Amino acid sequence: MSTVFVERVIVSVVFGLAGLAKVLALAFETEAFVRWGFPVGFMYFIGILEIAGALGVWMRKLAPFAALCLAVLTVGAVATRLIFAEWVAAVVTAGVLAITLHFVWQKRRELFPH
Repeated sequence: MSTVFVERVIVSVVFGLAGLAKVLALAFETEAFVRWGFPVGFMYFIGILEIAGALGVWMRKLAPFAALCLAVLTVGAVATRLIFAEWVAAVVTAGVLAITLHFVWQKRRELFPH
């Protein structure tokens, strides 16, 4: 089993479940977005993007772009966690960001062909 495969599974499961929680408007997600001052519609939008990215990492030509987009979303998530002093969540989210960026790095030749 390759590193790329393991990272692909981690990225797709983490973002797929996170996106599903947002799209289903689970209480903890709705409460968090309200606490952060974001509209609930933004939560649905982020959830849809996360689900699309989770599916996209399994599509050969789309995988590096999908992961890069997920990484950009995750930078925003880390920033939000830091702004609201949610330190443990910020560290966990930064770990997900690191895995996602490593996946992008592994697929960089597909992202930027010579």
